[in-house]
Amino acid sequence: GQRKYNEAIAEFQLAIKQQPNFAEAHLDLGNLYMLRSTLMETNELGLAVDSYRKALDLRKGIYPLAHENLAIALSKQGKKDEAYAEYR
Repeated sequence: GQRKYNEAIAEFQLAIKQQPNFAEAHLDLGNLYMLRSTLMETNELGLAVDSYRKALDLRKGIYPLAHENLAIALSKQGKKDEAYAEYR
């Protein structure tokens, strides 16, 4: 449960600390935050959004999966207009 998520998040944070430009680690960290927020109601969608935006910044905006996941996270936050912009 919660402990496994904490361990996984710590591993991704360590990977990012060691290699800050690792866009995939930012994407996966965002996925963990969104999953945990959805399943355990941890209210970490903001952290997911930040992680996806960092992944997009590192890829100069060209990272379709990060755009899609960002749109999902924004939708879950009720930010429909922002989410729609990411889908486009």
